[in-house]
Amino acid sequence: MVAAKEEKLGKHFSLFSVVTFGNEECTSDTSISGGATQGTCYSSTECSDKNGMSSGNCASGFGVCCVFLNTAAAASNSITENRTRVRNSEYPSYATATAATTVAYTVNKMSSDICQIRLDFGAFIIAGPSVTNENIPASSATNYGTVCQDSLTLLTTEITSRLNSPFGTICGSMTGEHLYVDLSPTASDTLTATIVTATAPTPAIAQRVWDIKFSQLECHATYRAPDGCQRYFMENTGKITSINFNLVTGATRAAAAQNTGLETQMQNHRNCVRRAKNMCCVEYQLCSMYNGKELVDVVGDTSNAAGGYGIWHEAWSLDLNTSPWVVQSTKKGASTNVGLTDAMCTGDYVDIPSSMGRACGSNFGSHLSAMNTRYCGTKFGANYPAGSDESQSMPVCDCSEPWSVTIHTDDFNDIGTQAAATTGLGTSSFNRGVCLEFKQTPCHS
Repeated sequence: MVAAKEEKLGKHFSLFSVVTFGNEECTSDTSISGGATQGTCYSSTECSDKNGMSSGNCASGFGVCCVFLNTAAAASNSITENRTRVRNSEYPSYATATAATTVAYTVNKMSSDICQIRLDFGAFIIAGPSVTNENIPASSATNYGTVCQDSLTLLTTEITSRLNSPFGTICGSMTGEHLYVDLSPTASDTLTATIVTATAPTPAIAQRVWDIKFSQLECHATYRAPDGCQRYFMENTGKITSINFNLVTGATRAAAAQNTGLETQMQNHRNCVRRAKNMCCVEYQLCSMYNGKELVDVVGDTSNAAGGYGIWHEAWSLDLNTSPWVVQSTKKGASTNVGLTDAMCTGDYVDIPSSMGRACGSNFGSHLSAMNTRYCGTKFGANYPAGSDESQSMPVCDCSEPWSVTIHTDDFNDIGTQAAATTGLGTSSFNRGVCLEFKQTPCHS
């Protein structure tokens, strides 16, 4: 009788011992500081062994949602677990340090078969540029490549200088954005994300806060970004912005100010769009809204003879110096500009290879089939309605895969300025960057 009971218990143990589940992403419960967040599904024992925090169940109750949080204020931090989140120690409140600080997070591969790191910025606000134009003063030679007050740099074992990085130096606001960093197949290759904060602006003005998730992507993963893509959009529609396009509520532009919503220098990041089933083209237009706020036209400074006094749109204000490509408008009595393309774009520009200045669809005519690659100037696109008083930005259509948008900015002063009353920002400077809405269009359109 005893033997029969032991045999029955043994069978029960055998049944439960074969339950397995993948270490997929899960959502924790709200017990985590800052609210529910993403974790990895592990057994409770595995989570404990990895020094994670069990928060909620997964895998039909057989696993726990294991959350890895790094809130250390140490100068050097090591990350080894997938989906680790790094946060300032006061999160979700602002960082309160008044002295200059440096916090470095080194992401080590959890296995040799890792080729990319994806960064998701749940929240990210640090002080932006120290100047309200794009010029990097000659006196900043030792700090070449940035006039950021605070900074985030993303460097790997192979790319050890920000001057060779497609991100350059990141500052301002990246909340809601994502970035991909390529790693070499070498098992020891690492990513180091370094956040440096300055003494000014003060914590109340800078509103410094960060919450970044680091995900490790296997080389064979079907969802990894194509090589050389710093962003990868898998949706049919979305928005592509320059770094620091997000304007934080209450931000102002001045020395020792937060300076979000202001174009940063030395960007060269490539944004890729994954083709969806039955889709053949991507149509791009200027954003009309961003984060619930309308983006509007702004009149330039008429004292500027370098092309900076056109009619600008907040979503397309990356190239405020269009000299010598200046077009005079006799109808308005002031100078304005048009959209410029290809060889006319040598400073700041957006690169959309083999695209057309037109809406996608069944439009015909040789003037609608002209191919362009670079776009700059005061207007987006290349073709405009005949007889209009002022040239208007037009859609751009790309039917040539792979679909990508590269945003390139230099370190040269864009010169153009606008009156404070017209920008609504309480300041006379206006070079916000670029925001493009994209939508994939079907093959039969």
